[in-house]
Amino acid sequence: MLLRWLLGLCVRCARVLRAPRHRNLRRPGTRVTAAPVDAIGRPVLGEPGGWRRHPMAMLTRWWVPRGVVRAVAVFAVLLTAALAGAPGALADALKDREWFLDAAHLNAAQAWPTSTGKGVTVAVVDTTGLDRNRAELTGSVVSSGTLTAAGELRDDGGSQGQFHATWAALLIAGHPDSPDGQQGLAPGAKIISVHIPESPASVADAIRYAVDHGARVVSLSLAFDFAPTGICESVRYAQEHDVIVVASAGNDGQAFNPKKWPSSCAGSIAAAGSDQHGQAWPQSESGPQIVLAAPAVDIPLVYSDPSTLTLSGTSFCAPLIAGEAAMLISAHPDWTSGQIIRAMIASASGGGKRIDDHLGYGVIDPVAALRAARPAERSNPLLLDAPSVKETQSASNRASASNRESASQATASQSAAQSGGIPLWVWAVVAVAVVGLGVLGLVIYRAAARR
Repeated sequence: MLLRWLLGLCVRCARVLRAPRHRNLRRPGTRVTAAPVDAIGRPVLGEPGGWRRHPMAMLTRWWVPRGVVRAVAVFAVLLTAALAGAPGALADALKDREWFLDAAHLNAAQAWPTSTGKGVTVAVVDTTGLDRNRAELTGSVVSSGTLTAAGELRDDGGSQGQFHATWAALLIAGHPDSPDGQQGLAPGAKIISVHIPESPASVADAIRYAVDHGARVVSLSLAFDFAPTGICESVRYAQEHDVIVVASAGNDGQAFNPKKWPSSCAGSIAAAGSDQHGQAWPQSESGPQIVLAAPAVDIPLVYSDPSTLTLSGTSFCAPLIAGEAAMLISAHPDWTSGQIIRAMIASASGGGKRIDDHLGYGVIDPVAALRAARPAERSNPLLLDAPSVKETQSASNRASASNRESASQATASQSAAQSGGIPLWVWAVVAVAVVGLGVLGLVIYRAAARR
């Protein structure tokens, strides 16, 4: 409706600009019907004389200087053009802005022919429920609901409008059928969603529930300032059952950088955040507990159709790392969880060497991980009593790291352009509006000054 009105305004303005002024070009002998006026000489709309048909013509001939009309016409055309591009931008926004899956970063398209995580179940433990009605999760959800005190999963009806757990599940296993949908790193994986009450103590029960119901990976986009009761014992329980636990490191890296749980539990993968260039996200927690990093900055996410959001946080790192783990388990079902973790560490951007306390062993690389040789050591390297990861870097890992760096540099400007939280078309509309109003104001000022 708005576009139709603006286009109509443009047409009317153009007709007025092309039309002659009657008082100057009236042919001799031609009868002209004057517009009726009120007591103080103002034209009256809707009366004979054609004013009902051409209100814009009446307006411009009686009240507004011709320069103002030109300014309005130009402004309307520019605004219409800007808005006309908006629907297309919305339709392609999510697909085009999922920078973390492109060839310069996680390179998902190259990894999918080898593995999509098919046959692997990932548990999403969160304080919100899962919107299992999302089209991108069709056929992917094994079960979802709220964990009760009795240790059972109560059906919550789909939890439509819940986003935190939904985002995590989509980043793991989303498989959209349109450009508007959210793509996950392991679209063939299955999801168990365990919604827990706000009580941190229930996290331990949720991990055990996930392990007992077939999850091979547990993703926790949670970070507590203290260790909830039994949390590390539950992480150890998962490891004893060959299940990988991935937990967000937290977002207080610039606010005293406190240790968080369950990412600080021995044996878990503490997921830190990286930016578009593979550098550490400053707000991500740092410390010796950090194991791997994944994209955390300007992550485009579905919201209320067709709206999207762009957010940053380590809540998005855990699902992506869990997705890579699912891909490796699917490709190597006979590997232990310890071997999977070792392959993930050896193939990260650090090439098996610990970079620092911000990135740990580096940013994950699914393609390199799927190409990694089977580790000889079967135990979890993150346990205190396990052999450490050998600080070696294969030629393939060096090549992968080099390709990642060069590709990242080549697309740095593109990533920066796509990373804003507000779509570019919105800024275009705002810019056109500001310029148009400025021109209109100047024309009116100059017209008033000549009187």
